[in-house]
Amino acid sequence: MSYDQVDTAIAEWTTRHGLVLTKSFGGRAVRNVYISSVAADVFQIWIDEPENGYVAIHAAGVEGVREDDPQRDWLVRVENPASALDEVLRVVEQWMHPSQRHGPAGAGV
Repeated sequence: MSYDQVDTAIAEWTTRHGLVLTKSFGGRAVRNVYISSVAADVFQIWIDEPENGYVAIHAAGVEGVREDDPQRDWLVRVENPASALDEVLRVVEQWMHPSQRHGPAGAGV
């Protein structure tokens, strides 16, 4: 398995939204981002390696008011993960309400 089929879409998505992508953890390949709100809640979005033409995308609260909520999962075809990644980010931003995303100026936030 490899991220080759989705890396371009992931890189474009992170750049467009001013996100910092982690690509390695504990000596293994990963794809995840952490997003925080102005209220200091922290959320994670992570992408599994594609398998059988599909890629799983997950989101969860890791610190704050949503940290005990169950994670949310999406399964999409590898040909077009971009729209699903945008949807996942919208969901996470809704979880932050009434706060808003903390991020660099001009990064699509």
